[in-house]
Amino acid sequence: MDAKDGEIKTVEYRMKDSKDRWAWLQSRATVLSRDDKGEPSHLLFSLTDITERKTLQDAISESEEKYKTVVEQGNDGIAVVQDGLLVYANSKLLMMAGYKPEESLGKPFIKFLDPEEISKVSEFYRMRMTGKKCTRRLRDPRHAQGQYRLRC
Repeated sequence: MDAKDGEIKTVEYRMKDSKDRWAWLQSRATVLSRDDKGEPSHLLFSLTDITERKTLQDAISESEEKYKTVVEQGNDGIAVVQDGLLVYANSKLLMMAGYKPEESLGKPFIKFLDPEEISKVSEFYRMRMTGKKCTRRLRDPRHAQGQYRLRC
């Protein structure tokens, strides 16, 4: 084992169990002592079945990929606003509004609104933050060139 004293080496791998099923295992080992030549003579070793964790990780990754596809490939503009700032905008919204991510992300979301809509949108935002539903459709966001245009 190529490890410094006290260092814990961790390895994950698959192995077939006695019923011919694949299982994910995690082994952890550390050198407890060495011989006169400096080679490990005693190791502390543990083995943990991490199959369930790996299965859940795979399911989460698959779900995230499906979500990403829906959000990025859809026909709707989607934005995420946190603490009043635009923290995410999908490519469709950026295309509709004519902005690049670096021009819009991290900016106050009201910057992109028709000035006549700011008070209404701010109220809707406050309502959404308290869990209330808002169903009124708002005017379209401000385009990078300054005009307000219809959605595609």
